[in-house]
Amino acid sequence: PCTILLNNDLASGTPPQLMGLHEQYLLPPLHAGWSVRRKSQHFRAYEEVAKRFAKLLGMDPWLITPMFQSVDLHGKKGLEALQT
Repeated sequence: PCTILLNNDLASGTPPQLMGLHEQYLLPPLHAGWSVRRKSQHFRAYEEVAKRFAKLLGMDPWLITPMFQSVDLHGKKGLEALQT
């Protein structure tokens, strides 16, 4: 099997040409595209990797971890939280 490196964040969905591939490995995998996951999940996963990496280097993970907060923009409270 070969590996295919995608230069596509899959934000607009999975291209039909990539559906049903079984013999190739895709990097990033289709389940990691922006169209099927939330950015908050990405940042949580990044935070875990950053903590491990920082521990290996003996540094504070805060130096390489962006601050983020999940906000529900569908309700009035979410919009108020964003404004604040």
